[in-house]
Amino acid sequence: MNDKIEQLKTEINRLKELHLKPINLNNDFNYLSIPLEKTKQVQKITEGLSEYLDSLSNDNIDKETQTEIEKIIDSEISNLMNSIYS
Repeated sequence: MNDKIEQLKTEINRLKELHLKPINLNNDFNYLSIPLEKTKQVQKITEGLSEYLDSLSNDNIDKETQTEIEKIIDSEISNLMNSIYS
């Protein structure tokens, strides 16, 4: 089931590339709107991960792999949330 972990990491990277964009302060954004825009980006990634997990629900995944997937997702979302205000 290591392939499921690798697929998850690939999906996380794909979602980050798709949704995490630099915020240009010269365009319609001011300093106070940066956390809001970053939150929207993180929300899109979280929604993408949720859809990805739904697609895995039909697969027979052993408990160990499921636990590892949950740890990776928890860690990734935590890191993304921490990045909102940095």
